[in-house]
Amino acid sequence: MTDWLELSVEVDPEAVEPVSELFARTGYNGGVVVEQPLIVPPNEYPDWSALQQPEIDPTRPVSVRTYIADDGEAPGKRRELEAALWHLGQLRQVGSLNARVCKEEDWANAWKDYYGIQRMGERVVIKP
Repeated sequence: MTDWLELSVEVDPEAVEPVSELFARTGYNGGVVVEQPLIVPPNEYPDWSALQQPEIDPTRPVSVRTYIADDGEAPGKRRELEAALWHLGQLRQVGSLNARVCKEEDWANAWKDYYGIQRMGERVVIKP
């Protein structure tokens, strides 16, 4: 199995689109994850239907991530991204590129570890 390199950066909300485009050109299958910071209202309501939806916090940076195979080409791709992010950083607020190695998992079966047996009535049982 292949290990993966998670590349992430925190950016100004105005820089999300160009950084996402840059990551899509490099990342596996063009995949990009954008995590916007949320303002979560306090849980003051006992009724779930009365909960408010969280809002995006425009004052905090946005996290943008992509994944590349951790192989012989990874260091070159990482250097290219760092150089491109430096150039974008001359126009907008762009943080430094962070990297983390992620082990490949068998996702088709890994979810079963967190999903327990559920009984749905007298005769129906859902079991992973």
